[in-house]
Amino acid sequence: MSHVSHSHTLATGGRALRLVSTLSCALLIASCASTPGGSGNTGDATLENTAVTGRSSAFPAGPSDSAAGAVAGPGAGAAGGSMSMGSSMPSSSMSQSGMERMLAAWPAKQRESAMMLVAKYGAPNVAGDQVMIWYNKGPYLKIELARNEVMHNFPAPHPDYLTATVKYKVPTDKLDELGQYDGSVWFHRTRGELSAQCDKEEANNLALNLSHDIATGRRTVADARAFYAKTAMAMMAGDKSSPYLTGIMFQPNANSADMDMAHKM
Repeated sequence: MSHVSHSHTLATGGRALRLVSTLSCALLIASCASTPGGSGNTGDATLENTAVTGRSSAFPAGPSDSAAGAVAGPGAGAAGGSMSMGSSMPSSSMSQSGMERMLAAWPAKQRESAMMLVAKYGAPNVAGDQVMIWYNKGPYLKIELARNEVMHNFPAPHPDYLTATVKYKVPTDKLDELGQYDGSVWFHRTRGELSAQCDKEEANNLALNLSHDIATGRRTVADARAFYAKTAMAMMAGDKSSPYLTGIMFQPNANSADMDMAHKM
């Protein structure tokens, strides 16, 4: 795990230090909120637990595919899907100060995203030097924040590093259209999971909502791409009022998994 000294952090203009300090406050609040009565230890001990369970009240365990068995989407790694997690661990076994040191080495935009996600959803279920993961928050099955990014040119050049996944069933006859619509959207048919990757939660909501429109026949690929570009540009200009940005507009399907059929020999 890469660490940076306080002197190096300050040399970068103090931005990293300010972000990490704010993240520290958010982690402290999340830990305190999960303690009965909102009191008790709120220091490093709050984030520690036995290595046997890897759990704590502050950081409940996620699904069984958390650290070791996460299934990657197309171009796994920096380019998309679930990241290789390096020295990742349940965040219950990482101290608060350890998480701060880890994030100090992350790029500024990813650190800022981590700060916002912790403030909104609490501490992650899994944290490592390459990835942080939140499970079962709001409509999302999984939110994954990666340290590394991949450039994406649609609708304008930007980095992709934040992935949102929901339970969803895409009809097989719509998979080609989904692929043509956006290369940073992918579907895991066996698991029944639809994922979108961008650099903002609102943009992922937009991508997922338009994927639903395509899957249900409401929009063509061309219409969806045009609507995405128009809405994303408005968002960058400060207009985040579209319901396509503010949340998931469809009901995720808990029974979306498709185990396929055994082949007759």
